[in-house]
Amino acid sequence: MQADRGDVAAAEATLRSLLDTTPGGVLRVRALVVLGDLLSPHDEQHARMALTEALALAERIEDADDLLDAELDRARELLDH
Repeated sequence: MQADRGDVAAAEATLRSLLDTTPGGVLRVRALVVLGDLLSPHDEQHARMALTEALALAERIEDADDLLDAELDRARELLDH
């Protein structure tokens, strides 16, 4: 991903584009957690918004898998800091 190569702005743009076309479900939760994690060092307000949305959406998903559970744990960890 772009963030792995240090292009945080491109990674953010890609995630936001994905979120614009993904109305709900596991993919949206994952994208929101990744976006929140990406933003947390420099934009705490928007990071918290993305992470809070991810957690709220995940509560409405009945078939969340173990990977999603790990990502939700990461979201909670970021929000607790």
